[in-house]
Amino acid sequence: MENNPRKKVVVIEDDTMLGSIILNHLRAEPLDVKLITTGTNAFEALKADVPDIIVLDIFLPGVNGIELLEMIRKDDATKNIKVLVVSNSSENKHRDIVTNLGASFMVKAAVNPAFIVSQVKKMLAV
Repeated sequence: MENNPRKKVVVIEDDTMLGSIILNHLRAEPLDVKLITTGTNAFEALKADVPDIIVLDIFLPGVNGIELLEMIRKDDATKNIKVLVVSNSSENKHRDIVTNLGASFMVKAAVNPAFIVSQVKKMLAV
């Protein structure tokens, strides 16, 4: 019988309450999930344990989400990770930067955690 390991999801969100809510919704699925609350050490953590998908906030302390996404895309070990950016920013410039870097973008105010989970599952094809 083929062994199907659980997909790894990393949520990078500085709002610990929102991050915990998203994590709890993701944990209801057959996924391995982890929360990182700053951009500062996120890149090294991602390289050490490469996830299948990242749910990423733009406004993070230290390294912001766009800078982190640029770092992810430039590194051979991380450049193919799927990224779903979920942010309070509704500015078109942020959406354009994110999509040009190959990530999906959603405005937090327009979605609920269950919808975020459905998008993660869709992107992972699970």
